[in-house]
Amino acid sequence: MILVKTLFLAFIFIVSSLSQADETEMPDSLKDSRERVNQASQLASQYWQGPTSGPKAIPDKDIIFVAADLRNDSIKSLAHGVIDAIDSIGWNVRFLDGYGSENGQASMLTKAISSKPDGIILGGVDTQQRQALLEAANKLNIPIVGWHIGDEAGADNENIFYNVSTEPVEVAELAAHYAIIDGNGQSNIVVFTDTSFSIAKTKSDAIISTIEDYCASCNILSIEDMPIAEIPQQMPRTIGRLIKEYNNKITHFIVINDLYIDYALPSLLSSKLSAQYLPRSISAGDGSKAAYKRISTNTLQIATVPEPLTLQGWQIVDELNRAFNHAQPSGYIEKAQIINRQNIKKHVDKSNNYDPDQQYRKAYLQLWH
Repeated sequence: MILVKTLFLAFIFIVSSLSQADETEMPDSLKDSRERVNQASQLASQYWQGPTSGPKAIPDKDIIFVAADLRNDSIKSLAHGVIDAIDSIGWNVRFLDGYGSENGQASMLTKAISSKPDGIILGGVDTQQRQALLEAANKLNIPIVGWHIGDEAGADNENIFYNVSTEPVEVAELAAHYAIIDGNGQSNIVVFTDTSFSIAKTKSDAIISTIEDYCASCNILSIEDMPIAEIPQQMPRTIGRLIKEYNNKITHFIVINDLYIDYALPSLLSSKLSAQYLPRSISAGDGSKAAYKRISTNTLQIATVPEPLTLQGWQIVDELNRAFNHAQPSGYIEKAQIINRQNIKKHVDKSNNYDPDQQYRKAYLQLWH
């Protein structure tokens, strides 16, 4: 309780200092960062921003969802959205789990293709090294719709019908801008990434370039390239090494996924650092139940730039239906938004779900029926 109170008071002090600062004395770059954050912190539109036209649903389709790792909270939430949408149109879906390993994901994708389903969903499976398998699916006329399967949202791969995602670069830039203004242009940052995933490398590259371009007085102390599948094993000794090397100099962690903070938290809280010197964490995706709880209680994590996972589950089903109807992809990309302690009650429900109220279920059902 003392830790939470101390962190909260420190946060109030920073916000108060920023709000009282004379903008004429601020560097233009810091003003730009604050404006970007303010815009992305506003309440999302309650009106549907996605497609308003599209084909009717074709019934009786068999879908296979290949998950990178169903232990991942984001992929589980996405899967629930897919099930919710599929139930409304009478398709069938089954799940294959890659358990976080590259070999497992390749094996499950191979199994999915050999089953010859009507369509395949890829949840977090990086397609950079899977081109031969994707070509095999394409030759069998099996459409593939993915989520976080590449470094760009939309239709950027000839063997993928659509990659459902917010724009990775936009997400990463917002996380970096948040760290800049939270430290009032004096942040000392450690970046956590997993460059074996193209989307993660794109995010961390954008984080680094944003800090360099917008904050000359900020420092990137370290870039930790830690495989997501190995976070539980590697994080404790990494936190120990960082504290030994930098002591109390680190002000912020910026991570490409909330999962890093899940496992950094115990090591940080058990360290010898006093509360005022514990790094404040910001995530450039994807928004987890644990992350929202940390933000709402001001426990080391101050913000995340989440994905609207249930909404994206519905979009995945819509994109597959467009593929079945030989229609064009929708082109819809949801705008990135920051969730912090000031707006979390507006955006995140009591079950710790970020589900923007845009009436998307009604909109998609009107398209399909």
